[in-house]
Amino acid sequence: MKRIVAVLFLLLAPLASAQQATQQSGQDLKAAVLEATATGAANTAVTPSIAAVTGQCLYVTDIYIAIVANAAVTGAAGPAPIFTTTGLPTNLVWWGDNSSLTIGQLKVVTDKHFANPLKVIASTAFTIVTSAGQATENVRINVLAYAAAC
Repeated sequence: MKRIVAVLFLLLAPLASAQQATQQSGQDLKAAVLEATATGAANTAVTPSIAAVTGQCLYVTDIYIAIVANAAVTGAAGPAPIFTTTGLPTNLVWWGDNSSLTIGQLKVVTDKHFANPLKVIASTAFTIVTSAGQATENVRINVLAYAAAC
């Protein structure tokens, strides 16, 4: 009986060590550890930016953009403010809400979680820039990302 147990141990030992070798650590490589936020009047440059990491790509996991009226907003023609990304192979654009708003009214432009993150060009910063908004609107932009090998 001892010999059978010894033989089984010898046969199963390599399997146990192989399982240990392939077991992942507790670190989530897709956890957003880089963040940027910016707030300001919509008619100024509200620009959150995540700095480049040399030799790595940034992976954007979340973008949140909202507009809130800090005074009565009179509706105007055209989509404004305009939000444009930089650092992506093809940059994205979101149009804000340029309709009439009452004081304190909040409009979410985008609240996007990317299950497949947006890949920023290697060694390049990621930025969102606003333009063409009204002074009676405030803008809040939040960005989450992580850096990893390209």
